[in-house]
Amino acid sequence: MIENKKILKIASLARLKISDDSINLLANEFNNILKLIDQIDKLDTSDTLPICHPLENLTSYSKVDTKHVSITDKTHRNYSPDFKDSFFVVPKIVE
Repeated sequence: MIENKKILKIASLARLKISDDSINLLANEFNNILKLIDQIDKLDTSDTLPICHPLENLTSYSKVDTKHVSITDKTHRNYSPDFKDSFFVVPKIVE
């Protein structure tokens, strides 16, 4: 169960300003979400395939992995004004 103190901590970590009126509302919403997750955890999924989707005709648009030639350090050197020990040398921006 999420208490008001935790809501304030989460808001602080997220750098959110929430009104006093919203604290109880947010706590109730968090608790409802946690109750839903508990219900889902109780479901028997032993007969469920590890990978399934509610849309049976879903097509995967993933690319096929293909082997290709990697760019070498020599190629990098050609495109960089300053290159040292396999690294690009850039101006320092933060002191």
